[in-house]
Amino acid sequence: MDLPLRPCIDPMHVLSGNFAPVDELPPTPCRVEEGSLPSALDGVYIRNGPNPQFIPHGPFHVFDGDGMLHSIRISNGEAVFCSRYVKTYKYMVEQKMGYPFIVSPFSSFNGTAAAIARCVLVVARVLAGYFNPVSNGFGTANTNLAMFGGKLFALCESDLPYQVRVTPDGDIITVSRHDFYTQ
Repeated sequence: MDLPLRPCIDPMHVLSGNFAPVDELPPTPCRVEEGSLPSALDGVYIRNGPNPQFIPHGPFHVFDGDGMLHSIRISNGEAVFCSRYVKTYKYMVEQKMGYPFIVSPFSSFNGTAAAIARCVLVVARVLAGYFNPVSNGFGTANTNLAMFGGKLFALCESDLPYQVRVTPDGDIITVSRHDFYTQ
């Protein structure tokens, strides 16, 4: 059904080298190689980016990856590194299914027939009750981070933000999808 994959959407090409997916990493102390970290330095640096939990079997665009947060927590002269997925609805459904179940619109750019087939597949899965993107969204929370009202949110344009927090030991926890009280 799909045309031969162009390199820009071929997962074997797109997800290689420095763009290969990485696993979650629990809070891990970092060894200081030279000198020391100032004891007064206290905070966290966090990066958000796409990282698919499963290698897709068909077309894949780099924007389709699940959101993964990488952080370095610095406190009391010590640094802790951690990588965690944002536990979005999409992530949780696919984790339960064991494969990339929710088709992304970006991956449909490989021929009209394939795009229509993917859309029909998504509609069939919604009608069969496998997932509910209307109530729960289907975003990846892989684009950015924002502080709002003293809370940290992982963002993606296709869904509501997900509140996340960094624990004192450096772990990253997904709190919940946040609708700002339907405002």
